[in-house]
Amino acid sequence: MNRPRLLVAALFVELAFAGYGCGSASVHETDDGGSAGAGGKATGGHGGAAAGSGAGGAAGMPLAGAGGSGRGGAAGEPGVAGSGGGATGGVAGSGPGGASGTAGHVGTGGNAGSGGKPGAAGSGGGAGHAGSGGQSGAAGQPGSAGHPGSGGSAGQPGSAGHPGSGGNAGQPGSAGSGGGAGQPGSAGSVGAAGMGGGAMGGAGGMTCGFPMPNPPSASLPNPASYDVSTAGVVLDNVTGLAWERTLSATSYTQAEAAAYCSANRLGGWSDWRLPSVLELGTLMDFMQAQGVPMTDPAAFPNTPADNTRASWFQTSTGVAGDATKSWYVDFQNGNNFIDAKGSGRVRCVRPAKVITGRCYVPGARFVAATTGGIATKLDSATGLVWQQGVGPQLMVWSDAVNYCKGLAGNFRLPSIKEMQTIVDYAVASPGPTLDGAFPAPNPASYYYWTSSPLSGVPTGAWLMAIDTGSLSWNGQNAQYLARCVH
Repeated sequence: MNRPRLLVAALFVELAFAGYGCGSASVHETDDGGSAGAGGKATGGHGGAAAGSGAGGAAGMPLAGAGGSGRGGAAGEPGVAGSGGGATGGVAGSGPGGASGTAGHVGTGGNAGSGGKPGAAGSGGGAGHAGSGGQSGAAGQPGSAGHPGSGGSAGQPGSAGHPGSGGNAGQPGSAGSGGGAGQPGSAGSVGAAGMGGGAMGGAGGMTCGFPMPNPPSASLPNPASYDVSTAGVVLDNVTGLAWERTLSATSYTQAEAAAYCSANRLGGWSDWRLPSVLELGTLMDFMQAQGVPMTDPAAFPNTPADNTRASWFQTSTGVAGDATKSWYVDFQNGNNFIDAKGSGRVRCVRPAKVITGRCYVPGARFVAATTGGIATKLDSATGLVWQQGVGPQLMVWSDAVNYCKGLAGNFRLPSIKEMQTIVDYAVASPGPTLDGAFPAPNPASYYYWTSSPLSGVPTGAWLMAIDTGSLSWNGQNAQYLARCVH
């Protein structure tokens, strides 16, 4: 971080200068006829009721009365249903019998006896068959509706899909017998991250990126959002990356840090790895004051912020053209920088989910377009649309902000985190280290302004050095390039 450290000195000089269903009953018409007595005779009386009884719904046998005239006998009481349905109907009296009772309860219902009591609902069976109609009696009372059988339990959730290219979803669980469908299986793990940046492997050979989160208090697109519901794990809802929440107290070399993450089995996952410099930079919150951890303190407690190497975090990103150095991220001041390989802290990462719409064919990440008459490049990895060129001259910070606002198409000056997304870390210094989709700047300058103010220093702002891709800051009265975004 040779150049950023020089800038710090320049900053302090300049800052000092600037100032800071149911069954149906059969109904029969009645005749005047001989009545059936219950073992006696009736003289012109109403028909005797048939006595129904017995398990399985067998009705009692009625006795015929001496002939006499009278109205039809009242319907016999319906027979009691047998266990599991099928009540046997009572035998009709010699007098005019009652009409059949209505169907038994839903289930394997008992047959309604002519004049029998309604059978109890069979377990899960169909409605009982109507009993034979009695002779010319008054209609029997309808049987009560059967209770519906209980539904089957819902199927168990399907097993999670196997990890694969791009993380295909698991198959849904089979439906339970008579119940609802099983829950869909969990999504399979997405492929490993691409080399040299924050891209993840996708299905069919696609490469997948992610939107760059910004601090919620910055009022910029894609505000950072974290889910800490899984013990020991922080899921970034914007990037789809999952992070180790509790830090190891040990410092590691880059190789040791990579081995530590590879052996990590936190949450039952085996695809933990050392993050790239771009991935680790997604956790930076440039709105935090320098000297406190420049990340979300609730999602990532106990992040070191002392002004020593203890707050340097290892990344998997090497330095192009120099195998003795590597990239670090310092959460004490939010900077990323190059330094000699040595010890550092580690926070492991894994690809938890692919962000919809952020995948592209390798080699076709940037798509040429035009916005308001301005040549632009759509970044398929982040969804940002970049001005292909730069501003007409070097500008102080306030002029750079206004220049972008004045362009047609809702352009703005990018945040320091967004600016990092177009760095090609595979390009050796002196670069320029921007992706080849962007031409070398003219006029030449090593630095680009960003919209990110330097927290706690009202007259300072963040910069990105295009000769290395590292971050720095300076007073807002300095003059640098502007490349706009929307």
